[in-house]
Amino acid sequence: MKNISEFEDKKFIHSENSEWNKKLDFYEDKINFFQSELFEVMKSNPEDEKTNNHVENYRMLFIEKNSLINELRKRIADSEHNFVSAPEDTTLVPAHHKLRADIHEFDDNFEILKNNYMQFVAEYAIPRR
Repeated sequence: MKNISEFEDKKFIHSENSEWNKKLDFYEDKINFFQSELFEVMKSNPEDEKTNNHVENYRMLFIEKNSLINELRKRIADSEHNFVSAPEDTTLVPAHHKLRADIHEFDDNFEILKNNYMQFVAEYAIPRR
């Protein structure tokens, strides 16, 4: 595989930024779905304090994830703008590498959250008839 620095041109960076925005759209949709499920879990266990505490914890985690998504979107937009307005700026490529690392970290953390959440939902799911 070629060294990533060989691909650091505007076209590649724009493509990567577009891919990341699509990925963040997917995460937002997933979070919205999870939040709907949380409401259903809470409705099916209204008196269960332990379940409601878990629901509240996940609700707060999803709010945090949405906040991180918004922050990453802003950084992506700034990256796009900066590469167009000041392509000679030598700090742009290292900043993009940092953004890439942060996107990968978000991916990894979201996967862990999703897996834990799915276990929670399976355990406290709406009783089936």
